[in-house]
Amino acid sequence: IQSSVSAESAGANVLFILDGSGSMWGRLEGDVEKIVIAKERMTELVQELEGVNMGLIVYGHRRKGDCDDIEMMVPLDSGNTDAVNS
Repeated sequence: IQSSVSAESAGANVLFILDGSGSMWGRLEGDVEKIVIAKERMTELVQELEGVNMGLIVYGHRRKGDCDDIEMMVPLDSGNTDAVNS
């Protein structure tokens, strides 16, 4: 998948939602965990979205089987590239 960000998207809001549940440790594509693939792709997207306000929500990462396990890891704001990637 390729994407391009135009000057018109500067100031746009992008909220990443990452599945951090145990199922993401399942393997795909020659024994690579799904969570590894998701993080790699998200890192690529974050780098492409320069000038965009971004944030990150993760769910399912603290309590097994708890549908309310949702955490705002990085609030939506400008200049969050490093925080979202870490």
